[in-house]
Amino acid sequence: MFMKSFRQLNAERVAQAEKLGKPDCVPVSLSMHHPFFAEFAKVKVVSYFNDPKVMTEAQLLARRRFYELRNLYPDYVIVAETSALGCKIKWQEDDSPLIFPIIEKPEDVKKLEVPDCYHSAYMAISIATYRYMEEKVGRENVDFWYSLGPFDLACLVRGQSRFFADVKNRPELAREILEITTRTIIEWTKVREEVVGEKFERVGLGDDFPGFLGPKLFREFALPYIRRVFETFPNRIHYWHSDGDVTKVLELIPEMHVEVFNNFYPDADISEFKRRIGDKVCLVGNVHPLKIMLRGTPDEVERECKRQIELAAPNGGYILSTGGEIPRGTPEENIIAMIRSAEKYGIYK
Repeated sequence: MFMKSFRQLNAERVAQAEKLGKPDCVPVSLSMHHPFFAEFAKVKVVSYFNDPKVMTEAQLLARRRFYELRNLYPDYVIVAETSALGCKIKWQEDDSPLIFPIIEKPEDVKKLEVPDCYHSAYMAISIATYRYMEEKVGRENVDFWYSLGPFDLACLVRGQSRFFADVKNRPELAREILEITTRTIIEWTKVREEVVGEKFERVGLGDDFPGFLGPKLFREFALPYIRRVFETFPNRIHYWHSDGDVTKVLELIPEMHVEVFNNFYPDADISEFKRRIGDKVCLVGNVHPLKIMLRGTPDEVERECKRQIELAAPNGGYILSTGGEIPRGTPEENIIAMIRSAEKYGIYK
């Protein structure tokens, strides 16, 4: 008799939880990106980014160590979108790349245009890396569905401080930038959908900066643009990520057609999130990445996972994970403790 692997069981549980279902057990998700992968594989970040073989091998190493729970993916989010719009990228040997805004003066907005996403800068490299990974491990083991959100992309092409000043003092300029970044994300998502084909099941957006907005400005400058991206892809599962403190705008998240709110503000009270939007949006989180995952012991990780499950798992629609991404240098045993805690404490009765 064929026995399903833990990876297969977990994937089925995730699919149920995404739709606010209650699987047999709480699933677990690993939010890992270039800082963790490069450190784990003992390679420099710049080598990881500039050689698809190094990126693939680093991700494979972590995938094999952690029960194959994390699919491979072209890890160029932020770089792909900003470089395609003309931003200069400065690579650092062992840290995240620096992005230099292209719109320094209001009139520079004329430089912005929706790129040819198949052939522009690191979008083209992302596609080539996806195909390389697909050839190595098979399409079912590679993801290509996450990108920057339109608000974060606007902040990066203009500069965060300048863009927030525009929102306040030059709202028409802010809207003009958001129009271009929104169309860019839509076109980039369409291209990735074409590249992946029928396995393209999700659309994910990362928007950290909207957490600085109050409800009025969020409704005007974040919500309609994020919603427009998701509305363009109605038959996909919609993921939205924000590290910002969005507590004051929680009820607006379902209005954006978000179905899964993942790896949010690390200090958030997940019980409040569950109470306020847990019947409308699947929650993914929210073990603290620094206080618990990086600096804690396996026992402390287990206790915190148990607490998170008790607060957020009732009635389903919950996936155990971290608040934000797993930091570089996180002990392997702490990640294993989180994975095992899902089955130890997450059984639905």
